Amino acid sequence: DQSPALAKIRSRISGDSLPARPKEAMLRPKLPLKSAANMSEQEREDRAESLHNDIIDRIADKTQPGEKADFGEIFDACAKAVRASLDLESCMVFVEEEFAPGSYSARSGCGKLYRKIRNRPIVSTKYKDIFAICLARKEDILIEDTKTGKITSVIPDWISTHSDTSSCVVLPVTCEEELFAIIFGTVGDRTIKLDENALRRLKAMRLNLSDLKKAVLEHKVAEV
Repeated sequence: DQSPALAKIRSRISGDSLPARPKEAMLRPKLPLKSAANMSEQEREDRAESLHNDIIDRIADKTQPGEKADFGEIFDACAKAVRASLDLESCMVFVEEEFAPGSYSARSGCGKLYRKIRNRPIVSTKYKDIFAICLARKEDILIEDTKTGKITSVIPDWISTHSDTSSCVVLPVTCEEELFAIIFGTVGDRTIKLDENALRRLKAMRLNLSDLKKAVLEHKVAEV
């Protein structure tokens, strides 16, 4: 017998298909079936960590040569993981429109705001708002209070029209210094907090997404 890790190494050397992960490796502890509002702080943290580990495993599997990557499905899972990690109300992933360079639509996500604006090209380099800043600088943006002073001038109208957002976060996803997606999250009754665990999870997720995008660009993985 050989360990799963040794089996993978031998498969890569010989060029064979990678062996499937054993069922026990895919099992996660079952967490309480509660809404986030009814969970304790520790239960929320456990759920966030579980969802994070699931998506990291999923991305890693899809990064293997010969695999096929559906970014729509992957971004849906990422949005759910980020929503749990930051305790968000809505979380969505914007990607560039194929036939409208510079315009981005929320193609994946979860939550009330996402359902209202999905598939609409409402993020663009031509607008002077938080998304344009993110697109230009490729930096994380955390807005603690969307209704304070000059901040209101860079909050897009569609956010206040379709939600009562009090705090939001904009997270660029890049590969080889090129932005290929934007993760956007909102809450309506408090300030988003980026603690050490949340920052660790966000960094790991985006690094893995970058590796997957690079594998696609290098034609090691097919995008579907």
